[in-house]
Amino acid sequence: MFKDKKIIVKVEPKKIILITAIFEYYHEVAYVHSPREKSDIIELWCSPFFVEDALDILKEIEKKGISKIEILKVEK
Repeated sequence: MFKDKKIIVKVEPKKIILITAIFEYYHEVAYVHSPREKSDIIELWCSPFFVEDALDILKEIEKKGISKIEILKVEK
């Protein structure tokens, strides 16, 4: 069995709902978790097979100006 990997990301707090919706659309890539309420830190839980896909989506979110993204930690 494979263990989920975490990507810890700092984002604009007002954009968390939108980012969550984007990842819900790509439902197999990652699950968005907010460890603390009203925080700018989110965790993306994903299969080891989808870590690169999740990172690509985060890059596109920032590239398109949806939210500033700061990747704090990636478990590989």
